[in-house]
Amino acid sequence: MAQNGNAKRILIGGAVALVVIAGGGGLVLKSMLDPDAVRAKAIAAIEKQTGRKVRMGALEFSVFPTLSLSVKDVGLSDMAGGAYTDMVTADSLQASVGLMALLHHEIQLDGLKLDHPVIHLERTEQGMANWRLTPTGAQATAKPDATTQQAASDWKVQIGSIRISNADVDWDDRLSGSKGKVVLDHINLTDVDGSKPEIDVAGHNDTGSFTLAGHTGSINLTSTARSGWPAASRWASWRSMAPWPIPTT
Repeated sequence: MAQNGNAKRILIGGAVALVVIAGGGGLVLKSMLDPDAVRAKAIAAIEKQTGRKVRMGALEFSVFPTLSLSVKDVGLSDMAGGAYTDMVTADSLQASVGLMALLHHEIQLDGLKLDHPVIHLERTEQGMANWRLTPTGAQATAKPDATTQQAASDWKVQIGSIRISNADVDWDDRLSGSKGKVVLDHINLTDVDGSKPEIDVAGHNDTGSFTLAGHTGSINLTSTARSGWPAASRWASWRSMAPWPIPTT
């Protein structure tokens, strides 16, 4: 009888412990996935990594079947003195989130999807290109406050793969005299943070359709160097019927 009583107490104690652990784990998970907090950290980190202002609407999390996030009304500002308020806008963004990476102050996104982005590419006669991003913040349109600086220093955003659909792209390269616009039906970019990202693009404009496929060198758009865009200068293989030029310098 005494043994049965001890067994019951052990079982009850174990059940209580499980409830406490589960509850505590839930609180930890809830604090880690606070949409407002993660949104603020993501904005601060991206602004520090790009030197541009970021706009995004309310962030929502989904935990089934995998942890993912979604946000509407996304924007990245144009370079200082650029022709547009935003260089990139998108109707919505969705991505899977690496839960364990949050413990290391990283927002790790994979399968990032952008729906109907609008991208404005421009380069001045002096060679200033808005696709070159400066993590030092030289092109930022506003000075972040102390809170934003602290958040950005503690967190960073990593992207594994990107899928873009129905993108409107226009460019005005006043250095070379090239100007035009195109619709990109899809862009698939994998191994974004690796040494040889793979890219697959299909699109069209008024004169025809085209495809591009291949891989590039490491993508580092936050470099201040005046070297060429890696996606344009280091194709290992490609096929194209493109009626438009790719920026090369």
